[in-house]
Amino acid sequence: MSPRLVCLVVLSGLAASLTSPALANDAEQTKARALIDRAVKAMGGVEAVKKQKHILGEDRGTFYGMGQAQPYEGRFALALPTRWRMEIVDVFTMVIDGDKGWMVVQGATIPLEAAAVKEQQLQSQSGYVSTLVPLLKPDKQYRLTSFGTDTIDGEECDGINVDRDGYRQVTLMFSRKTGLLKKVTSIVRDDQTGKEVADESIYSDYRKIGDLLAAHKVVIFRDGKKYVESETTKLEFPEKLDDALFKQE
Repeated sequence: MSPRLVCLVVLSGLAASLTSPALANDAEQTKARALIDRAVKAMGGVEAVKKQKHILGEDRGTFYGMGQAQPYEGRFALALPTRWRMEIVDVFTMVIDGDKGWMVVQGATIPLEAAAVKEQQLQSQSGYVSTLVPLLKPDKQYRLTSFGTDTIDGEECDGINVDRDGYRQVTLMFSRKTGLLKKVTSIVRDDQTGKEVADESIYSDYRKIGDLLAAHKVVIFRDGKKYVESETTKLEFPEKLDDALFKQE
């Protein structure tokens, strides 16, 4: 599938492109905005979606990234796109606070190198886009184009690409049946190989948290291989997060 749909008009049996690039882009923006607006409505509306600016949660699941299925329990605090904290219980804690980042392993604090922080910033931006918060209203920073269609877990889906200068493209796929976000695809740098690979997150099990309908299960694939299976066990949307969560230990 092409990342950009071509507008063709068939006239007198001949295929001719009669639409200017500007008009084609306007048409794609309109189609993309319709998908976003429908998803926002399905999730509970604009004010409900805005609550994702601050997220506290816990999850459990299986990590496959080392070639072996390993169960885990996690805790996370997100103030996307600039601040987040992820703890894998009894393994490590990672914190990103703007242009600073570190890990805590067995009680020792290890600063992250600049390249590692940059990678986490790029991934955080992709995660921020997937909340739909930065897409609630038209913003010239974010360019929207049609992606096409796909079938995901038996559901017909329509997709859009989201581009922003200095960041990676994010593809969002929305279920035709429910309007909800079904899959998010972006590029990440693999920790083990250092290569850039496709990262696909498939969402399911949407449940109400207050006014917001939020996915509680996600399966992540990297480079076509299952990477993580996760189930959210606790989810909150506080008005603000304690700064202590992002302080270096």
